[in-house]
Amino acid sequence: MKQKHKQKLKHILKQIIKPPAFLLLSLPVTINYLLHNKNKFPDELAVVAIVKNEAAYIAEWIEYHRLVGVTKFYIYDNGSEDNLTEVLRPYIDSGVVSYTFYPGVPCPQVKAYNEAIREYRNKAKWIAFIDIDEFIVPMIDKTRQDKTRQDKTRQDKTSYTSIIDVLNEVETRYKHKWQFAALAVNWVIYGYSGHETKPEGLVIENYTESAGIIKCVKVIVNPRTVLRFYIHHAIHFWFVSERHMNMKPAKLMKWSDDADNITKIRINHYATKSYQEYARRRKKNAAGHGNPLYFFPTPPLSGEEEAVKKSWNDALQLDRIPNIPDMVMTEYIEPVRRALAENKSKE
Repeated sequence: MKQKHKQKLKHILKQIIKPPAFLLLSLPVTINYLLHNKNKFPDELAVVAIVKNEAAYIAEWIEYHRLVGVTKFYIYDNGSEDNLTEVLRPYIDSGVVSYTFYPGVPCPQVKAYNEAIREYRNKAKWIAFIDIDEFIVPMIDKTRQDKTRQDKTRQDKTSYTSIIDVLNEVETRYKHKWQFAALAVNWVIYGYSGHETKPEGLVIENYTESAGIIKCVKVIVNPRTVLRFYIHHAIHFWFVSERHMNMKPAKLMKWSDDADNITKIRINHYATKSYQEYARRRKKNAAGHGNPLYFFPTPPLSGEEEAVKKSWNDALQLDRIPNIPDMVMTEYIEPVRRALAENKSKE
């Protein structure tokens, strides 16, 4: 049999076998969904993240996300060598953070994500899977009182629109709840905003120049629909598609960069922080992977030649370097500062 015919036969057999196998995998997940997909959960919105040496940034990230509706954080520590556990201790003791030491695991992100799905799928209505340099930003109705965020232990009583508000709004567009398995949220990429070295203060106040929306997404999922999780997407039962905010299917590597996708929710991805920090991190990561192209090139400083700028743009699939003034996080700066100060005063 010619090679071409063999390949065709292999493809046909794969298409015949794949659907029954997929449906078989869907059955236990479906049974669990029917038993546990209720209206009340211990947490309405949780976040899963795998981290390493993020002690300098993680408290700000937690306090920001608490302001916008996250009540539980599942943190997997991939062998940090800084004072991460010391920073997390108040959050662990209060039950806000569930901490798992997760060192020396090959492909740790995918494995941690799938372990989290198995362990916590019935603990939260929604789970977001993001990194510490990613901040989920709800954009709808900034003046409306947020009834979902009434934390009486906080001095700061300012109300914010929550991520949950966005998810609830999207859910109403579906006739059946099971059809809404996940929301794909687009990145807005931030650069170093002129900071050559690490500045004092918060990430959300220091980095205020972005490149706008790009095609890459992260997802917030109904964990009871997930068969398997990858870094940027999940596979869900019964061929249910993940959706963009504009309701179009979020197809792997063919994600939409429709501007409508970030009118109500987005992920601010602080991809570089300062020039020095990113250059150091890229050098370390490239050495670890043996491939200097594995991570984005070092971002160009102002005045560098166009070829350097182009390599940066091409790597991130951007039309321009991140230099568009973007002040969407301004309203959160003082509340996050107050929350951090309050937490520190309890130490």
